[in-house]
Amino acid sequence: MTELDPAPGSGQPAGCDRRVDRAAAYRRGMSEIVVVYEVDRSTATRTSPGVAHGEERPVLRVHAAPPAPGALTATGPRTLCGKDTFAMETSSWKPSEHPGAPWYPAEYASVVCPDCDAVMEI
Repeated sequence: MTELDPAPGSGQPAGCDRRVDRAAAYRRGMSEIVVVYEVDRSTATRTSPGVAHGEERPVLRVHAAPPAPGALTATGPRTLCGKDTFAMETSSWKPSEHPGAPWYPAEYASVVCPDCDAVMEI
């Protein structure tokens, strides 16, 4: 199944982009998103002597995800671009606490998921 295939039982015609459906759902009632990090699980870095080994991993990509139903801080099962959030790390960055700022932390601007960013722009 690709992003352009209809979700089973959705009633959508073939070629319908599910990312647009996520954006529409976001606009219909989700007032918050959860920022999640896709991290490199194969390596761990020590950024300072005070950081325990394995505590911080390089961020490969920054994604946006809807919150889990009934919980504003728990991540839903998929990002806005459709990736599984199970192995991702939740950021402490809350876009609603930073009016006028982008939805992602500025220090990760170079690794923002272009698909999540496009959905957030819709």
